[in-house]
Amino acid sequence: MSIYLNFDEMLNPIFFHLISDKRVCGDCLNDSGLKKFLACKIPPNTQECSYCQQTTKTVDVDELQQYILQFFPYADADQELPIAYLREDEGMWHDQWDTLEKFVDFAVCDELYEDFSNNLVDARYCQWQWSSLTPTQQRYYQWQEFREVVCYEDGEFRLYPKTEPEDRNHDELCPSEFYQALAAFLCRTDALSILPSGSEIHRVHWGHLEDDKLNFSRLTCPRPELVKRPNRFSPSGQSMFYGAKDFDTACLEIRATEGDAVTHAVFRTKRELCLVDFTAVKRPDGKFDYEWLGNYHISEFLDGFLADIRKEVKGEGDAAEYVPTQAICRYFKTQGATEILNIHLNNPVLSPELKLLTANKKIDGFCYRSSKGTERTCYVLFCGNEESTEMLELVPSPARTTFHPSPTLQESVEAMLNAVEK
Repeated sequence: MSIYLNFDEMLNPIFFHLISDKRVCGDCLNDSGLKKFLACKIPPNTQECSYCQQTTKTVDVDELQQYILQFFPYADADQELPIAYLREDEGMWHDQWDTLEKFVDFAVCDELYEDFSNNLVDARYCQWQWSSLTPTQQRYYQWQEFREVVCYEDGEFRLYPKTEPEDRNHDELCPSEFYQALAAFLCRTDALSILPSGSEIHRVHWGHLEDDKLNFSRLTCPRPELVKRPNRFSPSGQSMFYGAKDFDTACLEIRATEGDAVTHAVFRTKRELCLVDFTAVKRPDGKFDYEWLGNYHISEFLDGFLADIRKEVKGEGDAAEYVPTQAICRYFKTQGATEILNIHLNNPVLSPELKLLTANKKIDGFCYRSSKGTERTCYVLFCGNEESTEMLELVPSPARTTFHPSPTLQESVEAMLNAVEK
């Protein structure tokens, strides 16, 4: 969705007066979306930058301002900044914000920022439809309600919304529509990927198994009657194949610690698998990416959603926290392919992922980040003990070994800790 602003017909300037006598280069732009805007200018215009004085590819500052203003209708108020009391609204509170700092922030160099500041029409603006939830908030509260009202009963996932659709406010989304919204958001962010045939997936078991247990049936996912505890994406009594991209992560996923005895099995995919890939969700380039105009709320919501679904349950008593992710998994396993193909029904050119989905008519699994603080890759494949033979083969010679974290794992953990501290 885009907004067309006809600057020639505007009687009053919006946000800031246009600066018509200066030019700016990419080195004076800090936002990757603005840099992309400059890079796409055709033909190249090589002139002296008004801010760093180097002769290079530049753009007129007023043209840059007009580009930035296209994002202005989608800006959100910052609820943490001071708010003013409006008596004419009978005591209603109204969000206001230091517009330039909130909207532009560090997207441009200090000198250009100062020029913007000196040419502001007004320094403070209030949120349009301030009493309504923003698109990001709407989806966040929909997800929160979904988590609260989804239940697993008699082998099925059911929703018991708190409020009937006809009794909801216009900006209060029903949790029953969350599945379709999530599918649409994941399509928008290109979150489908192909796991090539011949890819290796690691899986470990506690202890050193006997020779007669070093076979495919024992080392793949268990039979349903042996699944006594719920997992992140599957309830008790339902078998799915959980694995990891490397041995270290597979050990961490079963909570192994250094020195623990484990049996290490490596499986190889027998065909291409179509996965919903939570690790490959695309994000906007900076704050001013035209390809995301009007859709930044999708990226903002998915950032929070993906952080939520990888959180680790602290104990067995909290296993009910897995029910929302189990319900989402069931939806994508049974209906996801149809929903995604319907979204792309009128797409004249299909990506390789969509072509594979069209051929197989099913999603084969999820790819996601480990919850053990390493950012490494894990998989859950939508298959049980017997069905896994259609997707996987066991690499010969499973290993009885001892878990000793590799140096690269320790580096990954340290990098994550440093990122959290910052």
